[in-house]
Amino acid sequence: MAFDDLFERFHFTARERSEGHAIAPDMLGRVFEGMMDTEERKKTGTYYTPSALVRELFEAAIGAFLTTKYGLAADALAGRIHERDPSLAAMTRTLTILDPAVGSGAFLLGALEWLADVLRDDGTTAVVRRRILAQNIFGVDTSTIAVTLTELRLWLAVLAEEQDGAPEAVEPLPNLDCLIRQGDSLSDPFQTLHSLSPRTVAGGRLLGEIRRRLVHATGPDKSKQARLLKRAESRALRLWLDETEAQLDRQLAECIATGKSKTLFGHRQGLDAPLRAHVRAVRAQRYCLRQARRRLERDRALPWFHYESHFADIFATGGGFDLVIGNPPWIRAEFLPSHVRQQLGRRFRWWSGGSGRGFRHQPDLALAFLERGLELAHREGSVAFLLPTKLATAAYAKKARRMLAQETTLHVVADLTPTHARSFDATTYPLAIVATKGRPSQSHTLRSALAVSEAIRVPQHELRAAETWIIEGDSVQRAMAELAGHPTIGERLVCHLGVKTGANAVFLNPDADIEPHLLRPALRGRDITAWSAAARISIIWTHDANGSPRTALPPLADSYFRRHAARLRGRADFRTGPPWQLFRVGPALAEYKVVWADIARRLEAVPLTPTTHRAVVPLNTCYLIPT
Repeated sequence: MAFDDLFERFHFTARERSEGHAIAPDMLGRVFEGMMDTEERKKTGTYYTPSALVRELFEAAIGAFLTTKYGLAADALAGRIHERDPSLAAMTRTLTILDPAVGSGAFLLGALEWLADVLRDDGTTAVVRRRILAQNIFGVDTSTIAVTLTELRLWLAVLAEEQDGAPEAVEPLPNLDCLIRQGDSLSDPFQTLHSLSPRTVAGGRLLGEIRRRLVHATGPDKSKQARLLKRAESRALRLWLDETEAQLDRQLAECIATGKSKTLFGHRQGLDAPLRAHVRAVRAQRYCLRQARRRLERDRALPWFHYESHFADIFATGGGFDLVIGNPPWIRAEFLPSHVRQQLGRRFRWWSGGSGRGFRHQPDLALAFLERGLELAHREGSVAFLLPTKLATAAYAKKARRMLAQETTLHVVADLTPTHARSFDATTYPLAIVATKGRPSQSHTLRSALAVSEAIRVPQHELRAAETWIIEGDSVQRAMAELAGHPTIGERLVCHLGVKTGANAVFLNPDADIEPHLLRPALRGRDITAWSAAARISIIWTHDANGSPRTALPPLADSYFRRHAARLRGRADFRTGPPWQLFRVGPALAEYKVVWADIARRLEAVPLTPTTHRAVVPLNTCYLIPT
């Protein structure tokens, strides 16, 4: 493995926050991210979460859970949580915590450390940590590297607290592969059946007992317990299939009974079109279940990852996890294969596009994780996620915002961009959402920051009818209300995106000699600050003064574009005409225009005039208004 060379070359300590020259396991999270190339990170949405933010989000999540379940006052509770008060032990000893996209294990490690401190009176630190791993911590990820890395960090967290002595005196490390599972939290083999699925499974408690034995088993007993666990998981799935099919049979019987019932005139009512469609859907679902049962009998093991089977004990005892927490992948829709987008659209209610065409109106993958997290939490459970800030305003997340405001109790909706964005290695604009299942009281307020002392309070009922979420104080809300009666910029002026090349590698900073008069300075969104812009790259300008593509190019440019003709003709926006044409040229030709970045931490604009920025071309990471 790649990790083998890593541990040969560097000296690692077992402690996360170590001093000296040794490398703390916390750095393994950055290693995990660094092992991926940029394109892979973009496709998987994998980014390291800073440890300070992990602690803050976890404390907010624990506060939401304890406030809801035990009716404790949030302000008074916050200090006890931060200090890891042992008086919280009785309320958190049996807590079940899930990270459905575990990554490098940062949140599970944070949970382990917090629980170990709170439960410090239960025994030695090492013993307590082993006990927590056996019953409180669960994780899932599609990546085998992520699963292995999480197990490693949790093992090191146990070893760090072992008493010094001979290595052979250290007890064997716990078996975590039955707790940290490889699987896809969003890929559900029974997508259309989730609303029917029984939330408790007979035999779940026995499965939990076998898993706890497996965690501590060694030698031949480990193999024995692993076999028993596989059988218990298969049995759990079989019972789940039986219970779900029984629900479908009852639905089918009710539909048929309705069709056979008599009208007021004594005629058989029959099945109308909607009822016939429902009957067809139920029969298709039943067929799917029977296929799954046959496959289970054939393979004698679960052919997929399935929460209600692999973690049947969690759903048998509480109907779900107490706390679902994490930083799920942020992946824009255009980076997902079309069949994945279709599956997500069928499976998740909130996965629907906003009004308008194009990928910018399509949901981010993180939205599906948010809905899935709420499904996996039990009826008093809490969900705490780091998500893109655009979920607070984007049209595609409107349904999610409405359902969250109406059906859950929101404790935190915090834009972390001003305080934490620079802690990430990527250009991220993070939003923290902490919620518990169940409708809030009419007087409930949510806060705008993870820390109770720093937060502005906003009544949740104000979000129910809001088009977008603006979590600010009364003065800002009053100002927004005043502005609501005034025309928007869009009603007075037309905003445009800048020039689109469709092939940046060809048009920007060309690696060949081009006639100098065709080169112009190009402006990206990142190059703009308030009242200032510095064009740091060049673009080959292939259009005339009227904005039309040139019918012919000088020799050097002509030769250059001939080499790239196939790529240029393959651009999504290309239809006909010279292959070297650019797109959305018109607005950029205006002599006077105001330009700003399409995505930025705050709105900063600059006027472009013939005097200050002659011939500068705003690219499609800019918005502009010709004046």
